[in-house]
Amino acid sequence: MDTVQDTTEIWKPIPGYEGAYEVSNLGRVRTTPRLLSLSLNRGYVTASLRKAGKTKSFLVHRLILQAFIGPAPEGMEGCHNDGKRGHNHLDNLRWDTKQNNAADRVKHGRGSQGSQNGKAKLQESDIASVELLLKQGVFQKDIAPLFNVVQTTISTINQGKHWSQNTQTPSMFPLSPNKKDDGQNLPHLKGGTHPGAKTIDTERICALHAQGLPQHAIAALVGTSQMMVSRILRGAHWSQRS
Repeated sequence: MDTVQDTTEIWKPIPGYEGAYEVSNLGRVRTTPRLLSLSLNRGYVTASLRKAGKTKSFLVHRLILQAFIGPAPEGMEGCHNDGKRGHNHLDNLRWDTKQNNAADRVKHGRGSQGSQNGKAKLQESDIASVELLLKQGVFQKDIAPLFNVVQTTISTINQGKHWSQNTQTPSMFPLSPNKKDDGQNLPHLKGGTHPGAKTIDTERICALHAQGLPQHAIAALVGTSQMMVSRILRGAHWSQRS
């Protein structure tokens, strides 16, 4: 299991947003003294910064490199040494070429998490990654789809009750519950018989799909079934017919 070293947190102003926002070497962002809630986009942690009445989203690992190392050299990208997009500690980041960044993806076998994870159970390394994202202030609902689990699993990890944190509990949490869970997971019903069929945001589903999110993650975010998402993306949903 990868371990995260206990490091002293250091804050520096974000270039272009001096006096308004700061970023730390541990991957957190704040507008003094309030910590910002961070989001995920294709596994990368992002922060929304506001200036002159306009809000813009930034990749947190790039903000850290810009604040602590300096501007990106021409042709360079922000890279994660261990291949984990959510691990934004300064000592895990570097500016490097696009070619070397691509080589990293091959080296680390990008896709061992999220929709490409063929394993039906969370591994200990996944727990460490979840804990990192929680410490950085990322919403639980945004973390869950990344690891192909329900939000209650992330909440359980946040409370320190997950199987990997308690050797007395051998059972692992499944990827999805067998019954409705606090309104997060609706039964897998088809077409217009689905209880949320009339309120499904088809535009949001298409937008999330365009961002590269897998169908199961989209289903969890909008509160419907993966089959329903698939039907909408194929243009076969009843609401898309005249």
